Amino acid sequence: MNIHIRLAILLAAMTVLMRPLAAAEWLELTDLTLFDGTGEEARAVERLVVRDGEIVAIDGDGEALQAGPDDTVTRIDLGGAFVMPGLIDTHVHLANWPRPRDELVERLDWALDHGVTGLRDLGSDARVLAELRRAVELGQVPGPRIRFSAIFGGKTLFDHPAMSQSAPGFAPGTAPWLRAASGEVELPVLVAQARGAGVDALKLYGDLDAERVEELAAEARRQDMMVWAHATVFPASPQELVAAGVQSLSHAPYLVWAAADEVPADYDYRTRGRWEEVAPDHPRILELLDAMAEKGVVLDATLAMFRDMTKYRPPEGIEWAMQAFEWGVAVTRLAHERGVAVSVGTDAFFPVNAHAPPNTQIEMRTLVEDVGLTPAEALVAATRNSARAAGLDALVGTVEVGKRADLLVLGANPLDDIAAVGDIRWVIVDGRIHRRPASGTRP
Repeated sequence: MNIHIRLAILLAAMTVLMRPLAAAEWLELTDLTLFDGTGEEARAVERLVVRDGEIVAIDGDGEALQAGPDDTVTRIDLGGAFVMPGLIDTHVHLANWPRPRDELVERLDWALDHGVTGLRDLGSDARVLAELRRAVELGQVPGPRIRFSAIFGGKTLFDHPAMSQSAPGFAPGTAPWLRAASGEVELPVLVAQARGAGVDALKLYGDLDAERVEELAAEARRQDMMVWAHATVFPASPQELVAAGVQSLSHAPYLVWAAADEVPADYDYRTRGRWEEVAPDHPRILELLDAMAEKGVVLDATLAMFRDMTKYRPPEGIEWAMQAFEWGVAVTRLAHERGVAVSVGTDAFFPVNAHAPPNTQIEMRTLVEDVGLTPAEALVAATRNSARAAGLDALVGTVEVGKRADLLVLGANPLDDIAAVGDIRWVIVDGRIHRRPASGTRP
């Protein structure tokens, strides 16, 4: 080899070796009560160490804090305060109709203020969500981790005007993230176009039969995407959705159709369930719940939304909502008892009162006060189970070495009163402090 070439290679190698390593950011929390979200009891922890957003030590598990001369180190004595994973809402619609970007950015910031560090969007403009997610990931705006889906349905689904409001500029059912899954275009192309729009999953919405559901689920898996669905897709039944490999079912009241001999091929029947006639412990429904537990299908129950319909709308035409709520509560209780993972999703993330916290906390209280979960079980539902439903469980949802540090520090113990999830002193996102105690100010 030419001597000049050798010298050039040697100089390049020396330059790389001499280049200083990037300075690390360390966060050390001491004296805390840790609820890690794994299902274990809360425990006293002397130290939790985070490096560049990753949890690297919890007491003796992991590595010691070894900061370099250029590293930054933040140490906080929490005085025994309660620490838990950040909340994840598994059913939101951030941009299901056009809103100013500034408003959406404010809402993401507001979500973090109230402890929601992860969101699963089940139907919005993918162009808007992709841009917001990128801005959050680059640190340009504060916000939760975002996962989102493309809605797939039959042709008749898109006859509803509301189904096109999240795709301005496209004819109904033709946007890559809002697609009529007809036979005119091959499914691999439709799914690839959805993936190209940045979505993480397909959401099977309505007017799809079992054969089409199976085809869509199989193609999504081939393209490394998750599959989420309404709990009945009319005419595809809950049993057919579970058999096809759907990973999450939304809206517990729709499980009533598991008891039907035949499901109508009309999505409008979602408000016409036989909730007064079908017992939640109907044999077919119990078989379904057992299958969900066996396959690891998460139930995104969205209970509070059904109850709250009766508070904010005229009673005419929504009498079904309270029936759906009461039946949904009972079937969610059975699902939980039979080992089905229940997540915390609202479908109405933003409260009517703009100064109130997200409805995520209301859904958690509903799981405790109406369904009968213990506060600890509700915390797991809002963290570990919700992370699983959203496909975020490799990163967050539990507080363990190797996970990202999305943490809440509370001023009271939610194991005593679930309402304490609203008493937030610190919000830590990816190892960085978003909200400070007392004043609620941010760095």
